[in-house]
Formats: sequence, structure tokens, C-alpha cells
Amino acid sequence: ADLIDSKTGMKKESVELIHLTTPDKLPLTQNQKRLWFISRMEPDKPVYIIRNTFLLSGPLDTGILESSINLLFKRHHIVFSAVREENGEPYCTIKEWDISLPVVDLSHLSKDERKLNLDALLDQDSKKGFDLENGPLFRIYLVKTDSTEYCFHLSIHHIVFDGWSQGIFINELSLIYNSLISNKEFSLDPLKFQQYDYAYWENDRTVDQLSNEFWEETLKGCSPVINFPYDYTRGDKNSGSGSLETIVIPDVIADALKQISKEEGTSLFTTLMTVFGILMSRYSGEDDLNICLPVAHRPHTELEKVFGVFVNTIIFRFLNDGNQKFRD
Repeated sequence: ADLIDSKTGMKKESVELIHLTTPDKLPLTQNQKRLWFISRMEPDKPVYIIRNTFLLSGPLDTGILESSINLLFKRHHIVFSAVREENGEPYCTIKEWDISLPVVDLSHLSKDERKLNLDALLDQDSKKGFDLENGPLFRIYLVKTDSTEYCFHLSIHHIVFDGWSQGIFINELSLIYNSLISNKEFSLDPLKFQQYDYAYWENDRTVDQLSNEFWEETLKGCSPVINFPYDYTRGDKNSGSGSLETIVIPDVIADALKQISKEEGTSLFTTLMTVFGILMSRYSGEDDLNICLPVAHRPHTELEKVFGVFVNTIIFRFLNDGNQKFRD
């Protein structure tokens, strides 16, 4: 219902935002403060960085692409943030500048050499962090791999960007570039608010005691660490290293999962979470464990249009008394 109301413009906003006009000493959200604190604890570790590499095929006007990026980033000027500290409290200051798009030309190399050099370039970038206090909080560059083929790379700190922001970045950059290349005016609604406007509301509101009591009761007595049979000894500190594993579910199993979900009147997501919980329970031998998921959290329709880190981590407590059947 909330989704339908938001699309029709009938939803009553639960968050009343005020637009802040000063570019200095802007507030941070609780999520941003968490990322800032982690950065202060481990300043040299390149974590919480979102990296994207896009393959661009066809004729490309690099000058217009550079202009498009400048227009896009000045629209979402949160990317020009620097996070500083005063009396132990972090704040954000924003100072815009004209961005230059570096171009690395590998087109004169052989196919194998191009791949080696591109991989080395991306690997080198993956090992670089960001200086939150002085900025910039992003890196962009273009790699020419053929006469009409480029790789466009963006690295940006999570403190000003999230998964939802990626969609905004792609859609608006494409719209601006295609408009400029065609000598047309691009049409994007002005942004009424930015992330720091939400931060101001969030920091000003009263803490929801009922919410705290709910989570304290829900998580009472749970184990803080899963007893998982890892291949290697679990370290005392998080290394920051990680990877992604893609799992392809065959159509016959996917169809069966959808059918079970339909019969039980639940979502496919809930069914898959149950399967994953059972699997983790069997591997660990534990019948009480927590599964955490990051979810998009943009509690105002105007915030659906801006860059920022608007996420929430939801905890699912998985309890299995050993007597339940899967459908229970």
C-alpha cells in the first residue's frame, strides 16, 4: 500500500524534511557516523567503497561525458563532501569543483596486453582508500581499449553513495549525456532535499524507546557469533578482504520454490531465507542464529531521487527447535 501511495503521490510522508542551505558543518546520519567511526579506527583499510566498471561501446565524445559528469555531480553535490570532526562529533562540509576525466589509452596494445593492463589498473584502484577528512570521496577514469570501446570506472565511498544511488547515477548520466550530444536541453526535476537534510531530521528526533525495547527483547539470549566450520581460523580482526559468489538455481528448483511460496501464502524471499537458515543451522549445529540483511531505507519520496547512504540492516533471528517441519 505504501508503494502504491508513493507512486500516486497520495502517501503522507512520515518524515518532515527541512532543506539546509549552508555548505559547511552539515549533519551526518547515524549510518554515516558509523562509517566515519570505522574509517577512524582503520584509516588505511580500503573498505566501504563502491566500485563500478562500465563497458561503453560505440562512438564516445569524452568531452561531453566529462561535462555530463560535472552536471550530474553538482546536482548531487553530496559527492563533494569532506567529513571533519569538532569536539569528537563528525560533520560534513561541501565544496564543489570542476572535475577532469582522466583517459588512459590502451588501444595501441594487443588484446592480451590490454586485458593485463586493465586488470592491473582495477586491482591497483581496489587497494586504495579515501581520505574522508580532505576528500575527494570518489575516483573516476576512462580507459580506451579500442577505437570505439571504453571502460568507464567509478570508485566512491559508501558514506555518500549506496546501491540505490547506482541506479540514479546510471539513469541520470545517460540522460544528460544523450541530451548534450544531441544539443538538447535535459529535463530533470530539481532536487528538493539532500542526504544532510534527512540527517538533520534524524538527529533532531526523539529516540523510539519502544523500538529499542522490541530489539532488546527479540535478541535476548542470542549467540553473538555463529559456530561455523570455516576452512581457516577466524581472525581477531576483520581483514576487509572478501568476494562474491554467484549461485545459479536451476529452473526446475526455482519453479518448485515459487510453487511452495504460493501454496504457503508467503513470498519467495521468505522461502529462500528459510532454506538459507536451515542450511546454516546444519553447517553450524546451532538452532538459534541471526541472519542480517542490508535493505534500502528511504523514508521520504524525495529521498528516492538523491545520492546518499540510505540503508538499514535488518536482523532475522532463526529459531529451530528440531521438531518443526519446513512448511512450519
